[in-house]
Amino acid sequence: MRGAFLHTDVLVARVEELLRGFGARVCREYAVSGGRRSGFIDLFAVLHTHRIACEAELSADRVVNDVAKATAARADLLLIVTPERRIARAVAKRLDKAGIATADECLEVWVLPLGVALKRLRNRCHLMTPVNVPTTSRHQTSGDLGAQRESTEQRGADHAS
Repeated sequence: MRGAFLHTDVLVARVEELLRGFGARVCREYAVSGGRRSGFIDLFAVLHTHRIACEAELSADRVVNDVAKATAARADLLLIVTPERRIARAVAKRLDKAGIATADECLEVWVLPLGVALKRLRNRCHLMTPVNVPTTSRHQTSGDLGAQRESTEQRGADHAS
C-alpha cells in the first residue's frame, strides 16, 4: 500500500478490521479504470450486495477524484475517513464547492473523522443484510433478474401442485 503509517496502518486498517468483522469481502488498493479518473481505491468492500469504497484522506486535495473513482467502481457508499474533524470539514467544504452532493440516488458519501466513521459503520453495517437490501439493486444484471423470476415461477408451480 502506498500511504504512510497514519494513512495505511491507522485509518485504512481500522476500517478494514471493522468491515471484515461484519463478514465483508475486502480488498486494499482496489484498481478502478474510468478513463482520466483511473487509479486505486484505498479499501473496497462488499457486504452482502452493498458496495463500500473507503478513502483515507489527510487533506482535501484529492476528494473530487475519490468520488469519481467510487462512481466508476459502482459503489453504493463512499466513506472518506480523516484523522481529525478539521480535515473532515475541509473535505466536505471542497465537495460542496465542487457541487458534489453527499447523498444522491447512486452514491452516498460520508465524510467523517475515524472515530465517528467507525461508530457509524458499527451502527449501520448490521442493517446491510440481504433482507434489507433490495434484490433489484442497480448492480444486478437482467440475467440475474431472469434467473430470479424463473426461480419464483418454479416455487409457485411447486406450491400449486
